[in-house]
Amino acid sequence: MDLLDAVALESPVFFESREFSEPLVWNVITADCIFNDDHVLVEQGDGPPVSSKEPRATIHLADFPNISVGETVTYKNTDYTIRDIQKDGAQTGDAILWLSL
Repeated sequence: MDLLDAVALESPVFFESREFSEPLVWNVITADCIFNDDHVLVEQGDGPPVSSKEPRATIHLADFPNISVGETVTYKNTDYTIRDIQKDGAQTGDAILWLSL
């Protein structure tokens, strides 16, 4: 078994543990995600950079079949619009949903 196979086998573990994951709602589906809402610096041309939030949710795609950009997900009673979906390059079946309020 190579490293990618090992990662694919371990990926669901993170979504099944409340240590790492929390519920995300899409349409009538509720499944676990790993949610991050970090601050990042955004360059403003000639002005100083400003701080902005970058909300994103890592999901297992099988839990959210056919989810797409422009749809709404709910995390902790807050609605977010999906602005991009980046599939995991390691072929684990996971993806990052880049979100906006």
